[in-house]
Amino acid sequence: MKVTFRSLSIPAATLVANEFIDRYMAKANGEYVKVYLYLLRHAAEDISCTEIADALDLTEGDVNRAVGRWKTEGLISVSVSGEEAADKKTTEKPAGTDAAGKADQGEAALSAGVKADRKEAVLSAEVKADRKEEETAAPAGDRKALSAAANLQEEVPFQEETPAAETLPDKSAVDIGKLRSDKEFSNLLYVVQRYLSKIFSQTDTETIAYLYDVLKIPAELIEYLAEMCAEREKTSLRYLERIAIDWHTKGIRTVEQARAEAGIYTGEMSAVVKAFGLGRKPGEQEQKLIIKWFKKYGFTKEIVKEACNRTLASTQKPNFQYADSILTRWHDANVRTPEDIKKLDEEHDEKVRKIHEGKGPAEGTPNRFGNFEQRKDDLDSLVVDSLSRKFSQS
Repeated sequence: MKVTFRSLSIPAATLVANEFIDRYMAKANGEYVKVYLYLLRHAAEDISCTEIADALDLTEGDVNRAVGRWKTEGLISVSVSGEEAADKKTTEKPAGTDAAGKADQGEAALSAGVKADRKEAVLSAEVKADRKEEETAAPAGDRKALSAAANLQEEVPFQEETPAAETLPDKSAVDIGKLRSDKEFSNLLYVVQRYLSKIFSQTDTETIAYLYDVLKIPAELIEYLAEMCAEREKTSLRYLERIAIDWHTKGIRTVEQARAEAGIYTGEMSAVVKAFGLGRKPGEQEQKLIIKWFKKYGFTKEIVKEACNRTLASTQKPNFQYADSILTRWHDANVRTPEDIKKLDEEHDEKVRKIHEGKGPAEGTPNRFGNFEQRKDDLDSLVVDSLSRKFSQS
């Protein structure tokens, strides 16, 4: 489809730098782009996050994160006045415009520490709140049935081993008073409450403080985890805490590492469960085998699925040990693609054919049925001679 843009008679216009479109826009979600364009429209004006939120129908938390993103990338400058967060004023001068209103192509280089992009598809707090109310109103039996029907991908990620509780700092180390003036922590609480669709109690706040201040898990990573929980419709803070502690024990400190880790627990595990037709979550030992296939051996889902299919064809049931023997043999043979498997199969078939062709013993070769001296008597001649002797005697 060919698209042609024709200029309309618009009395006033806002210029957007080509570099923003080419370099930054594709990596940002829609809310971030909306905030940037609004700031560009009101360049050099004093405008608050509250005003931006009202104009764009966003929350102040959304606006704060968007402003922080563009500030991190060097596209805007921010000045803060007043002591209260609600009274913060920002003076934005989006990159891409100068005093004459022309596009500025000299944007700051992308920082290596730029925060990872948030996923665009996030359920709104209002929708999730309604869903939560419906679940609360449902009878206990119905809620149990709904929980049992949940997709396997929504379960708590399996772990190679459960971290020992004594290796973690004690929760008594939480100091809420110290965090009262921490604006990053305050914003983190707001974001997590919105994603989980709940107002935190003192205990809930201490749980987030434990993750943030005691375990030193980055706020960005906790926000990403809260977003992931919201998408899975897991609004339990205990669920979030368990995953956060698991990531902490595994040394996961960035969103990129968390995404890579989550890939094993969703796509790869689900691929094996589907290939085997399992109606349950893999057990602990089975999980370790799955991790070995994907992490140690480095196989793709396509290769692992083929091994699972061959296992079912041979054993007529899911057998992780049998599949592991196939994949170990392929790993030793340096199999990396379906073509490698096909080549290995052809080599195996050729060996079997040669064995069958040379299976019978060579002519004249002694065996347990023919290792005695063969008689070469002519039976017909013997009968004739015997009859002749009888006639002569008579």
